[in-house]
Amino acid sequence: MGYFDEGSTLPPPYNIIISPKSAVKAFGNFKNTFREWRNKSKKQSNIERNEKVATKNKKEKLKQLIHYKEVMKRLVCRYIYSRKKQMRADGVNEDDLLEIKQDISSLRFELREERKREAARMLTKLDSIKRDLIRALHASDVSSFTSQRMESVDEL
Repeated sequence: MGYFDEGSTLPPPYNIIISPKSAVKAFGNFKNTFREWRNKSKKQSNIERNEKVATKNKKEKLKQLIHYKEVMKRLVCRYIYSRKKQMRADGVNEDDLLEIKQDISSLRFELREERKREAARMLTKLDSIKRDLIRALHASDVSSFTSQRMESVDEL
């Protein structure tokens, strides 16, 4: 039969009249459209309600996150401070080493100067001892010479 098209229920001259099948389909489509519209409005109200709850939750989460970050920052600062304090108390740092090096260098120069002064003192002492010995020898020579002369004069 050439009068039937695919999807048509009645042949072309009679398909102007609405068939019960088409009426049921139209009513079903209307019903589905109404349900979708109602679900959209419910979903929209649910979405709005959920967004309000979500914004409250986001605000709370943001506050919690900020609080967490502040606490972590404080803990890190405390840890760093305690480590620095421990490093200062326990170990020797670079400043201490430089200070010790400078002290050793100054001590070395002080010892050199002291040694030079001591050598100069020793030389002056040796010179004074030498003069004293020379005087003593000269005095003993003179006294022995005079005593020998005196004896020789007495003999005469």
